[in-house]
Amino acid sequence: MKRILYVVSLEKVGGHETALCDLLESKTFQKNAVNHLYALNNKVHYQLLKRLKNTHVSVNIARSSLGMNIPLSISKLKFKWIEKSFRPSLIIFWNCIGSIKSKYKWLYDNDIPYIYFERGNIASTAVDQPKLDFLNSAELIIANSFSSARHIDLRFNPTTEIKVYHSASGNIINSNGVYNKSHLDGDFKIGVCGRLASIKGFAVVFHALKLLKDRGKILELHVAGTGSEEKRLYNLASQLNVRDQIFFHGLIDFKKMRLFYNNIHLLIIPSLRESFPRVAIEAQHMGCPVIVARVDGMPETILEGVTGYSIAPTLNINEYIKMGGTDKGLPEFVYYPDRNALEPPKAVDPEHLAYKIMGIVNNPALYGQLSINSYEFAKKKFSHEEYVKDLWGIIEGMLYKNNK
Repeated sequence: MKRILYVVSLEKVGGHETALCDLLESKTFQKNAVNHLYALNNKVHYQLLKRLKNTHVSVNIARSSLGMNIPLSISKLKFKWIEKSFRPSLIIFWNCIGSIKSKYKWLYDNDIPYIYFERGNIASTAVDQPKLDFLNSAELIIANSFSSARHIDLRFNPTTEIKVYHSASGNIINSNGVYNKSHLDGDFKIGVCGRLASIKGFAVVFHALKLLKDRGKILELHVAGTGSEEKRLYNLASQLNVRDQIFFHGLIDFKKMRLFYNNIHLLIIPSLRESFPRVAIEAQHMGCPVIVARVDGMPETILEGVTGYSIAPTLNINEYIKMGGTDKGLPEFVYYPDRNALEPPKAVDPEHLAYKIMGIVNNPALYGQLSINSYEFAKKKFSHEEYVKDLWGIIEGMLYKNNK
């Protein structure tokens, strides 16, 4: 049986971490390969550890041993020991190009073929020779969106082939073919999901909620996630006098996210950058339409005017900061598909968002059709089974080519 070593950061729970867990939990990957994880940094998030225990995948933490932090030199020895004892046929570097530096050359400068999976890390990565060498030495680059692929091309222009595979969710699947949102009843509820960080643009939704309230439309907003901006967002909600309309649910276990989507009617993704938000796919699998910012890979997750809408960001960062956001963690450039260009990030105008929301709330027939379309689109376009099958086909071909 083939042996695959994955190099990945697992400190936080986000789209790329859960996507890897989905693959490792699949019967295809468990049946056809022995999988081993080399987790960068010094810890693995408890939710991810809980999932990985069910996969029987072994995990080594790069910068920790017996609960104690260890120096880089020991991490290198640990990695070399894994190479020797595990004897991987292939290494998969998972969304970690930011960790590729000259002092970490031992991670990839060996005789073992490797694939690089890009899932958004490229946007916050400086362009330098070690990263270009890493990309050019890979057997293949797999991107999770056309946006990510273009981002790599425009910034690095590597010689290695790039393939695009839109990811799908293995956990939020409306498998019984029933959606419960084809008609509106009761209070209209909108939702946002993700880290409570400025880059997610949640301040935009808070201001849109305020605009709607001023016009006599009271809506509930449900927030799933935790993060460094939690206190700031609480304060902003109070300043805007919409605190009683906003429900903070904290970090929701992946098995319970289905309930979250069942509780809302519309998902908003106002991020200032996002390579390919899995939450958009999950929501549509549950018959929940989506409004996204028209930047990076977000428009690739919907059918415009059929399952949701995209809004072009128009506010510069200074305007966003005045609304209660910050410039903390924002990349220098994001990808704008309308212009096929990398430009500084901008935020969605709350006025534009409020207008789109009102157009849906005031037209129940439109909403019902959006809901039905969302479910049908996600089921057909983002099949987890097909995604796993396609990825394994690529990996199997790579293993065969390098072991002839």
